[in-house]
Amino acid sequence: MSQPTPSLREDDADHDLRAMLREMADRLFEQQYTRQVQASAQEGQWPQALWHSVTQAGLTSAAVPQALGGAGASLADAALIMRACGHHALALPLVETLIGNWLLAQAGCQADTGVLALGPVLPAKPVQLVRESARWTLSARIACVPWAMDAQHFVTVAQLPDGAQAVILAPLEAAQVDTAPNIAGEPRCQIEFDQLDLTGRMFELPAGLDHAAALFRLGALARCQQMVGAMEWILEHSLVYARERVQFGKPIGGFQAIGHMAAVMATQVSAAQVAADAGMMAFGSEAADLSAGYAKARVGEAAGEVAALAHQLHGAMGYSHEYPLHWRTRRLWAWRDEFGGELHWNTQAGKLLAKRGGAALWSGMTLSFEL
Repeated sequence: MSQPTPSLREDDADHDLRAMLREMADRLFEQQYTRQVQASAQEGQWPQALWHSVTQAGLTSAAVPQALGGAGASLADAALIMRACGHHALALPLVETLIGNWLLAQAGCQADTGVLALGPVLPAKPVQLVRESARWTLSARIACVPWAMDAQHFVTVAQLPDGAQAVILAPLEAAQVDTAPNIAGEPRCQIEFDQLDLTGRMFELPAGLDHAAALFRLGALARCQQMVGAMEWILEHSLVYARERVQFGKPIGGFQAIGHMAAVMATQVSAAQVAADAGMMAFGSEAADLSAGYAKARVGEAAGEVAALAHQLHGAMGYSHEYPLHWRTRRLWAWRDEFGGELHWNTQAGKLLAKRGGAALWSGMTLSFEL
């Protein structure tokens, strides 16, 4: 069993809770997410038994207050669940459903017990609604929506003409859904709604926060946690492989070039952990924009480096379908571009720093890592 890694800065009580959440998620996935279930899920077969266990354990509503049917954990607590999903290359929309339920809770809604799809994943303006007599309707086409083919509802933030925002819980049975897998084999869908009546499906969000931007930032931070979990697995198993694989009469880990690869990988994983945790800790604060940008850009950079080095270290073995390395590296390549890639977030961070002026440059560049 992998060891819990509650690395977010915390007091003892927080540490115990996060360690418990990570250990519970790891144990559940190790026991029920077998290679057979993983292979079947990759081929498009929905793992109903595993999803039932995930929901029964309260993982899908972990970040929802208890009064609304959730576990009452914070997003920082839930980050360890996200990291476990990446570590185990979980082929389920657990992260998307967890975030969708968190967003519904911001509007005072009870946690949804079904499978939720979330979007937009690509940089885009908030969905616009149309007023028809006494009702609101949704007509929109959204690309690259994860898991929409298996979800019951699509969750997003819509912009109202008066500037207010609302969370939308749109039934996917009313949408046209076209599916194509990403490079990791995960379903990514284009969904289209045509004058969907939103009566009873639209819930106004509190004023004072751009929830559409917050949703995109949180999605980026969630992908950071998933990538860190995948990179932790890759580093751990690469070190084991380097100790066990023998060439020219000794383990390949004893060769200087392999040792250098492992050291660079460890450095990249450590930097990614710090950046991902700093971004999640800053979510909801004044430093949220910059911290999310720093995190997604830095973790994405690390993901590319770690994936490349892991395949070099493993040689031909790393490219075989039977060996589990590709379950993580292909997800790293896919996740680094979702909810904004390095170019998007470096550009956003640069614009924010430029607005603050030269006097605030140093503090702005280091703020998220001092929280």
